[in-house]
Order: sequence, then C-alpha cells, then structure tokens
Amino acid sequence: MTQQQKTEAINEKAAMINELKRKLDSTDYVVTRDIEQGLEIPADFKNERQGWRDDINALQAEIAELEATETEEDNPSRG
Repeated sequence: MTQQQKTEAINEKAAMINELKRKLDSTDYVVTRDIEQGLEIPADFKNERQGWRDDINALQAEIAELEATETEEDNPSRG
C-alpha cells in the first residue's frame, strides 16, 4: 500500500465517521426530549443509534490499524 492509498483510505473512513456522527447529532434531540418528558425511547431507535456508535468505533479501529501499517515508502525493501 502506498502512502497515498493509505491516506485516501483513512480520509474515506473519517468521512464515514463524520456522517455517522451527524446522524447521532441530528437525533440527540429525540433522546433529550424523551428523557425530559419521562418517555420511553423506542427500542428500534436506540438500536439504530447504537449501531451508528458501533460503526464509528469499528471505523476508528480501522483507522488506527491503517496508521500503524507501514507503507511501501516507509519500507521499500518489502515491495
């Protein structure tokens, strides 16, 4: 993997994380409203939000793995 490929992969995953965080942010009002009103938050809604958080965590782990990976430029003898 070249440095450019590595950077592109990291940027793509970071963009996905940002989109998932936007989804969480846009639905935070529902959670706050329901908690303040003492309402039960629907299970499917909670599960969807948890799925987004799980996806964020997985993507962050993938980014960390990519960042730790040597590129061809880092170690030309591996090519």
